Amino acid sequence: MSYIGKFPTAVPLTSGDITNGIITSAKLAAGVGGKVLQVVQATKTNTFESTSTSFVDITDYNVAITPSSSSNKVLIQGFLTVSGNTWSTTGLYFQLVRGSTNILTSSGSSNNGTFVYAHEASSESGSKKGISPCHFSFLDSPSTTSATTYKVQGKTSTGSNGEFVINYMEQQGVNFTGTSSIIAMEISAWL
Repeated sequence: MSYIGKFPTAVPLTSGDITNGIITSAKLAAGVGGKVLQVVQATKTNTFESTSTSFVDITDYNVAITPSSSSNKVLIQGFLTVSGNTWSTTGLYFQLVRGSTNILTSSGSSNNGTFVYAHEASSESGSKKGISPCHFSFLDSPSTTSATTYKVQGKTSTGSNGEFVINYMEQQGVNFTGTSSIIAMEISAWL
């Protein structure tokens, strides 16, 4: 079986589009876009713990990207390796932030973050249990060509009686560690 398709027509190059034999500023034809222009990744290998009931930055877990056009989008993807303590049933809340603005909001309560990891109590008090991945993905429109930082913030619902932990779990005297990652990809706009 064969397929016949049509490739998009490119905008003709001019001498100003080529520097030292490399195409530097050619534009896509109308209707062509959605290409990945750059990728930035941060991988968190150390641990983080917090009992804050207000959103706090997760250290070493952010990416900065400088879009080449204000009409381009930025695709943010990532995962957190999350655990919590076992003193009480604890809600762990997280939000995806551009600069200082939560960009992935839900239609529910605005103060409980975007994505939630629920952690229940255990009879083994004081340990960090229930490690699991927490995934997220969002296509943002930052509308800028300035450096833009994306990060995740977290909080717990019960303060000192509850704790969220990143990249670490302790169960029956055995310690487990993990990694977390966040990626920003600049996506060219449709012309």
